[in-house]
Amino acid sequence: MSLFNLKFIQGSPAKFLPGMIVKITGHSRLVLIGDVNQYGCAVSSVLGSITTEQVESYAQAIKDFEMDWLENTGIPAKAVV
Repeated sequence: MSLFNLKFIQGSPAKFLPGMIVKITGHSRLVLIGDVNQYGCAVSSVLGSITTEQVESYAQAIKDFEMDWLENTGIPAKAVV
């Protein structure tokens, strides 16, 4: 997969989903969302908790059916909150 293949949408998503890549306002890093806490904030080891208000743009890098496939092969891909 290449970042050039992703379609980034300006603004913030309605909610975070596992497999989403977000660009945080004021940071040059892209963050892959793997877990969402009980408050709906994304959990990132790089930036701590991220809220949707902090997101400059986002893309869905890993689709739902791919997450299901990973789970079915024994790879824990879906976050448990």
